[in-house]
Amino acid sequence: MITNCPTCQSSKLGTFLEQKEIPTNSYLMLRDQDQALSYPTGNMALTLCDDCGYIFNAAFIPDNTEYSESYEASQGSSKVFMAWLEVMAAEFVKRNDLQGKTIFEVGCGQGEFLAMATRASGGKGIGIDPAYKPGFIDEKDALNLEFINDFFNESTPQISFDAIAHRHTLEHIIDVAPHSNLVLQAAAKNEAKVFFELPEMKRILTDLAFWDIYYEHCNYFTPGSLSRLLRSQGLGVTHLATEYDDQYCCLEGVMGEKTEILPLEDDLDEVKKLVDQFSINFPKQMEELGNTVSEFSKPIIWGAGSKGTSFLTNLGLGMNELGLVVDIDKHKHGTFMAKTGQPVQGPDALIEYQPDLVVAMNSIYLDEIQADLDSRGVNAKLIGV
Repeated sequence: MITNCPTCQSSKLGTFLEQKEIPTNSYLMLRDQDQALSYPTGNMALTLCDDCGYIFNAAFIPDNTEYSESYEASQGSSKVFMAWLEVMAAEFVKRNDLQGKTIFEVGCGQGEFLAMATRASGGKGIGIDPAYKPGFIDEKDALNLEFINDFFNESTPQISFDAIAHRHTLEHIIDVAPHSNLVLQAAAKNEAKVFFELPEMKRILTDLAFWDIYYEHCNYFTPGSLSRLLRSQGLGVTHLATEYDDQYCCLEGVMGEKTEILPLEDDLDEVKKLVDQFSINFPKQMEELGNTVSEFSKPIIWGAGSKGTSFLTNLGLGMNELGLVVDIDKHKHGTFMAKTGQPVQGPDALIEYQPDLVVAMNSIYLDEIQADLDSRGVNAKLIGV
């Protein structure tokens, strides 16, 4: 167990959520059902630092997780998500005067954001990620991009860039302070702009969104705790906002500059109250959702990623309780859900299956999912979490 805060080293810690035997990976594409059913598990001890507001899994073991070409976390199949990402990438370029510049992305995934930002800037893009796979990026965009299949660390080759983006990666790294400092020192050396994006924890606590808590995410930040960490390492924060229906925290800054404290940074007391409320109300949320699913004879979930894995395992929904998972990402079709074993198929499978309940793993996609159901003649109740 981790006994000191990984960001500020405080010993004033309090665990507020414990979970046993949860899958250690929820994004891996498992193509053998027996392997999925027997997938390795680990423990969760979600812990709050009273001094800085950082939340982390004190029981996390880094060697339990796998990041390889079998890892698939892309949301590129959703038109709603991609439309938002295109706008966000263009705004990032504009705010930071990156026209004609080079953008370096740490944890670039399959490169969708990097391609969009480079398209908006008219410059070059370099991405690094051990799970990168070719084939997701338009050939024309790829001409201005370079990808490195590796982790970003001290041995990463020297790279020159004008901005460094770090999206949905920091939450996976338990040695968070050394890693973020490595990113910021690279930015300082290049006199580059800095951009971080990751899940926003206050929304998770407020909505009791237990499906957004899973093993790979060992870190959970609010705008305040993220700012406190990065400011302590010399970053001047210039932009701080929540995006995508408040699901993501976005932060930008410049190394070595002194900047004013922004409104979203003062959240420590609020976070402590939300943690107390979560501890009380989390079991009620679990019970209500479990009762809802049990009222239907052919329920399914829509979304085979981490949210879906967490939802199924927390509620104990095996194949007898919920027989099918749907996802629009064709790369996931023919795979199976870790630990619970449900097959993952495309929306066309619903024409024959005809579920009576569809639980969308992200409410922001309800309209998109309803249109898919209507086009296939599926008359099921649709709810979102």
